[in-house]
Amino acid sequence: MKPMIVALGIVVVLSSGCTFNITFNITGTVPARPGNGSPLSEEGVLNVYPPELRAGDIVTDERGDQWELMNGATKVAGSLEFVATVRRVDSPADSPAETREARWRAHERVRIRRSVSREAPSNQ
Repeated sequence: MKPMIVALGIVVVLSSGCTFNITFNITGTVPARPGNGSPLSEEGVLNVYPPELRAGDIVTDERGDQWELMNGATKVAGSLEFVATVRRVDSPADSPAETREARWRAHERVRIRRSVSREAPSNQ
């Protein structure tokens, strides 16, 4: 936890022209927010929103299986969901049984593993 001093000042002006200046000083400790700090907590691991997903990103599902995005996520028309085609990392590339559709709500963060070499495109 990090010690923090917060000062909040409010100025209230009434219709009669009277002005009140109210100041609150709050001293205490504020718990650290989860995920606060470096966006790369582990090497190549990111928490991104679905529109930021790219082909080649690796997503781990709730069972621990790893899935590679075949394409970037696209928005489903008329909803707040994004959809992408994924395939199991340990399956052959031509195996259709190991390919499925993954869906995410627009506001949820997706934990992915991305190759650092593809992190930022070259501007040359």
